[in-house]
Amino acid sequence: MQVQTGVGLVNKSGESLSNITSRITELEAIISGIASATGEQSSGLSEVSSAIGSVDTITQQNAIMVDKTSDQIIDLSNEVEKLTEALRGFKTSDPAFDAARGSGPDRRQNSTADRSRKPYAA
Repeated sequence: MQVQTGVGLVNKSGESLSNITSRITELEAIISGIASATGEQSSGLSEVSSAIGSVDTITQQNAIMVDKTSDQIIDLSNEVEKLTEALRGFKTSDPAFDAARGSGPDRRQNSTADRSRKPYAA
């Protein structure tokens, strides 16, 4: 009887070990799936990180261009002011004529008249 009880216990132990083995196989498949998904997520995060780095670089380049453009606008504004001051000393026609006419000479009108008088040399 003790032998039969011992055999029964050995059989139950064998079944339990078989169940444990199948559960370990299931866990191995689950862990393998998790590892695969983690690898894919890591790859995706690397791509996102790279894209963010590119956007950051482009943003910095744009900021530098804006600063340079702003500096150039200031320089050009200063040059325009200097040229305006320099041109104030020039007289382009008779002031009495300009006052009667209401404005300075119309360059477009003069240039059109000049072109109609001079033939085009080919």
